[in-house]
Amino acid sequence: MTLTKKILLQAELGWRFEENNVHGQHTEHTHLKKQTDFSSVSLSADATWLQKNISLPAYGTHLYDLESLPQEIFQNYFYLRFSSVNTFFIINHSSQSPLQIGAASESTWNAFLGGNNQTLQIPASGFLCISSESSAWSVTASENILKIYNPSEYDASYDLAFIGKKYQEPGSTSSPSSSVSGTSSGGNTPSSSSPVEIPSGGSV
Repeated sequence: MTLTKKILLQAELGWRFEENNVHGQHTEHTHLKKQTDFSSVSLSADATWLQKNISLPAYGTHLYDLESLPQEIFQNYFYLRFSSVNTFFIINHSSQSPLQIGAASESTWNAFLGGNNQTLQIPASGFLCISSESSAWSVTASENILKIYNPSEYDASYDLAFIGKKYQEPGSTSSPSSSVSGTSSGGNTPSSSSPVEIPSGGSV
């Protein structure tokens, strides 16, 4: 069996102005568009991870280990290990709660924010997509934990996605099933899940 993955990122913004007067209707419009096919650029991506409608309670924290993200493909369950990430995408569905990204107490992964425990707040109903075709943010044993925190008294939910390169064991070749651990099939889910939720008042 051959498994082929195609990863396409597209962003587009457009606007249109219309004016009606005695001379008729006048229209002006323009748009911005950026499309990246990661299978054709020099920095190709072979790994994606996406989770939708993740619930985060008031003052709760989620920690994501980019070296061990549970994933399902064709009813096969495994843990995905990134070696680098070149796209980070988050959508905040809450109309009342912002989300704070970055600054875990240990092994923080926030290179896309500039590192050094920097944080970024996604406003209520906001979203963020940051991507690069020519570089990537490394994932290492000392920089692998992404923290998402809900600083408000209201529950929140969000979508989260990463695109990047999966880790290759030295001497191994790339394949659809390589660089994963805890593989299983037949509808069995991994024994642990991501994210890890830290209750209000806990240490992160």
